[in-house]
Amino acid sequence: MVTKSSYQELENEIKKLKQSLEEEKRKCKFTNFFENSKAVMLQICSETKKILKANDAAINFYGYTKADLLQKKISDLNILQDNEIAKLMGMAIKNKIVLKRHKHRIASGEILDVEVYISIYKENDKIIFVATIFDITNRIKAEQKLKNSEEYYKTLMENSTDVISIIDENGTSLFRSTSYKQVMGYTVEEMLNKNIFDLICEDDREKLKMQLKASIENPDLVQNIFFRANHKDGTLRQLEGTAKNMLHSPIINGFIINYRDVTERIKVEKALKESETNYKNIIDNLTDAYYRANANGIVTLASSSCMKMFGYSNMGEVIGGNIEILYPDPKIRKQFLDILIKNGKVKNFRTKLLKKNGEEIFVETSANILIDKDGNYAGVEGIVRDITDRKKSEQALIYSEKQLRESNKTKDKFFSIIAHDLRSPFNAIIGFSELLSDSYDKFDVKQQKEFINIIKESSKNAYKLLDNLLLWSRSQQGAIDFCPTNENLYLLAEQVAELSKRFLKDKKINFSNNILKNIYVNVDKNMVLTIFRNLINNAIKFTKKGGSITLISSFLQNNENNKFVNITIKDSGVGIPQKNIKKLFSISGNVSTNGTEDEKGTGLGLIICKEFIDKHSGKIWAESEVGKGSSFIFTLPLSS
Repeated sequence: MVTKSSYQELENEIKKLKQSLEEEKRKCKFTNFFENSKAVMLQICSETKKILKANDAAINFYGYTKADLLQKKISDLNILQDNEIAKLMGMAIKNKIVLKRHKHRIASGEILDVEVYISIYKENDKIIFVATIFDITNRIKAEQKLKNSEEYYKTLMENSTDVISIIDENGTSLFRSTSYKQVMGYTVEEMLNKNIFDLICEDDREKLKMQLKASIENPDLVQNIFFRANHKDGTLRQLEGTAKNMLHSPIINGFIINYRDVTERIKVEKALKESETNYKNIIDNLTDAYYRANANGIVTLASSSCMKMFGYSNMGEVIGGNIEILYPDPKIRKQFLDILIKNGKVKNFRTKLLKKNGEEIFVETSANILIDKDGNYAGVEGIVRDITDRKKSEQALIYSEKQLRESNKTKDKFFSIIAHDLRSPFNAIIGFSELLSDSYDKFDVKQQKEFINIIKESSKNAYKLLDNLLLWSRSQQGAIDFCPTNENLYLLAEQVAELSKRFLKDKKINFSNNILKNIYVNVDKNMVLTIFRNLINNAIKFTKKGGSITLISSFLQNNENNKFVNITIKDSGVGIPQKNIKKLFSISGNVSTNGTEDEKGTGLGLIICKEFIDKHSGKIWAESEVGKGSSFIFTLPLSS
């Protein structure tokens, strides 16, 4: 029979057994959780600090084998000093659980940031620490990145010269960056919860309100804003920036307005615009042409005077065109650039340039080199002055001076002829006249007749010289009328030959007029007769007895398709030295030579021939060889 006390003891045993079973069950459940947990878990002896157990996650995390890890103490993993680890364990015993961030060293030597949860349980009256470890390296990096980002934007905000502000729908200030004081003079505290429209210029308020309203209706719209606001010092400042609706953002919950003070910039822009206007007015009113061209020769800027100077109808033809098209010769352009690049500038460079229609003008240009920010050649700017009229005046002056010199030479020659050539026959006339007058009876008839013939020949030579002088003088003064008519060239030559028959006969010269009989020329008849008379008489004068003179004709055509006839008067005379040929048709270098029968001459005949041929737009020249005769060739225009 079981006593009551024995039943009670049995009941207690059963209860203890149940508790033991529950404890084993909990241990089994904990062991199962510990082994299969994906979290890194360690069991650590509180007395030895040695790792008692480690799950698979811990093996993988620390990189040791299980056997190696179980030989470690917690101080081998945690980089804290032993006394610090002991202090943490004491806190865990006291508080039952503790959460701390640590740095653990893994097998590779790398130190990782970890978060450790420590709890305790007792086993055989010994305290066992259970450490659950989480790798928070990436979280720490993200937190640091966030911190850096916040610091970055805070730094940007505090150092920005622009004002960054947030206002609500009514314009009340919710936030202003520290730059607000620098821009508007007020501190952030002075304007907090104040309405921004109180400072905005009345004329700009409604416009800004309408822009903010538009942002409400279209949240994605970024508004460009410009308004004027009163500075704390009482001045009106001009501000520009952007506004964006961020009412939908729970963090911002307002309009972000970013703006800057552009008062000084606008003043500068206005001054620059006025300066550019003045500059443009000056440029456009220049008589000279102003231009800029880039390194490739493309015109980027030009005054309106460029159009007038070069014959263009609008600036579109000038701007964008290549300046090289103005140069008739690319070598001149290269020469200009070589001087410019070498010296950095060119002053009073004279050349010819082309107008749009191809007409050449004389210009004088001065230019400076343009340099880019890197110090390289970027182009040229310069002034071009049309000096065509000046050039013509200079050329006219040069021509006038030349004419004056020629005139002086002509005058000197004229006086020389009068002093020498005209004096000689008169000396003979006067001398023999006095001789006959004073001693007539002393000479026989033969001598008297000889003296009279000398007086006669001298008078004829003086008359001939005087006639030529008067004819040449009238030609120089333009007093001879030029009256071209249609004339038969052969007949004109025959008319002169007929008058010269006696002289041809006296010297037994064979004369042949081989000019074609059907040639008609548009000439002044009297001038051509004078030309033939002088040239034929010269040929007779310098051809010896028994010689020959031949007149030949041929045809030619010039580049303008004008038709001419060549007339050659060829003789078998004494010829002319080469050094004298060039002097034949110039009064200043005129050569006078006696003929083969000591015939006298002045040399004016050839000069008169040249002037009369020039009036017909013809040419005259001579070909000769000493001892073999001469050919005088001249051209006259054919009748159309």
